[in-house]
Amino acid sequence: MKLWLVIVACVLLIGQVAQGEADDASVLAVVERDGGGATVVFIEGGQPPVMYRLHELGERPMAWAGTSDELVMVFGATDGGGDGERDAAVHPVRRVSMVRDAWGVISPGALDPVTPLPGFDGRVALAIAGDDIFALLGIGTAGKTLVRLEAGGWERVQGESEAGMVTERPWDGVIGLGDDAALTWSNGSEVIVQPIGETGEMLRARTQTPVGVMSVGRQVIATALPPKLTGAAYLGEAKLWLVRPGQLMELPTIKDVSAGMKALPFGDEALILMAVSESGQALDGIVVGVDGGVQYRGAVKMATLFASAELQLLFLLLGSIGLMVLMYVLRPERVVSAPVSFPTGMALADPLRRIMAATMDGSLAILVIAMVWSTGDMNLMTAPLEAVVTKLGIWPLVAAMGFSALHMGIAEAIFGTTIGKAMVGCRTVDRKGERLGVGWAFARSAAKAVCPALALFVIANPSIPHPGAFGSYTVLREIERKDESNASK
Repeated sequence: MKLWLVIVACVLLIGQVAQGEADDASVLAVVERDGGGATVVFIEGGQPPVMYRLHELGERPMAWAGTSDELVMVFGATDGGGDGERDAAVHPVRRVSMVRDAWGVISPGALDPVTPLPGFDGRVALAIAGDDIFALLGIGTAGKTLVRLEAGGWERVQGESEAGMVTERPWDGVIGLGDDAALTWSNGSEVIVQPIGETGEMLRARTQTPVGVMSVGRQVIATALPPKLTGAAYLGEAKLWLVRPGQLMELPTIKDVSAGMKALPFGDEALILMAVSESGQALDGIVVGVDGGVQYRGAVKMATLFASAELQLLFLLLGSIGLMVLMYVLRPERVVSAPVSFPTGMALADPLRRIMAATMDGSLAILVIAMVWSTGDMNLMTAPLEAVVTKLGIWPLVAAMGFSALHMGIAEAIFGTTIGKAMVGCRTVDRKGERLGVGWAFARSAAKAVCPALALFVIANPSIPHPGAFGSYTVLREIERKDESNASK
């Protein structure tokens, strides 16, 4: 039996490692719909690749840049409240980040706002380079500006880069090269890639066809894909080149490529050619390595990406229900049918008192955890549960359960009651009306903390111990005291 458990564990571990390796190739992207609007998607590697729809956008972004973990988008100008016409116009910027938890589960982040870009004429290009975000403003105009997101605000790139490179040529793009960035230009006869800053060699090569310029890891790749034309769909050829100083190294031609496919970086060693339907659904894709070899060709699977927080909550809920069912099935019959011999004047507490006591004990645990758990920008006492779990996972809930079981177990073992029970005039006893032992006190406290749904048994049949009570009862303390005072008289 132990051997089988070891084998199963090894298989699961190998599967997890293989899945992790397969998922290294991924990208966040924006898919435009023919009817207007766009969708933020996450494309994950595999056989086949899987595309997850994350956020629906009512407006198409002017430009966007995506990596495997982050996506940045800039939208059309809106009123920024300034005095002048240019000062009044700002361009909203949104960011989406993927979150990977300790188990490797990937969760989609929120559509977070970033400091808007100032108003500009012409077009804009974005690039993510390591932890930096660059924007080239005013493409197609004489007043181009290269800015970088610094400390929450957009700052113009100064020094030699700003004075010379940006104004030197009619740059039409900016790309990320690992932790660095580079300006790009292609006019159909020449491709130029100029790294930003003091270091980096300029790449300049002749070409005989209009190409797009993109980066895959630290490789610069020029692409020429069959354009989408009005009328019937057709298949063409895709040409790829590695951009090197003084030359374009042509890669093997990819045949039978659907017109209108888009090229996206797919990890650090490959790119993916994607065809998308009018409704924004992925149709098929081609994964191509930086050596030109086709790694996959076929359909792209559509799926729903469950957030890590949702999976954790699901597992916690299933575990709680499973433990409650297990306690109900395995509890001895004598716990339910054994005779009860309370002292005179002692009576069972009504369900309302018992639920109120449990609520107060649980609330105390949540209050303590919220006060001691450091979250920086989130107040656990006022934040919605969904926001807490999304950012921190289920661990604050698990900590609250553990502290609840601890403080209730200690209180019932020493005083025979918890803080919540004391406030509503109740105490915990066994079937003879005596205080519980330490083991039973901690067992029932842990069961209540892990399985809050045990309250359903209390409401359904208050005269029978619920599965997590282990033969103990909650009684009214006031009746016992009145009986003792009457006896003394």
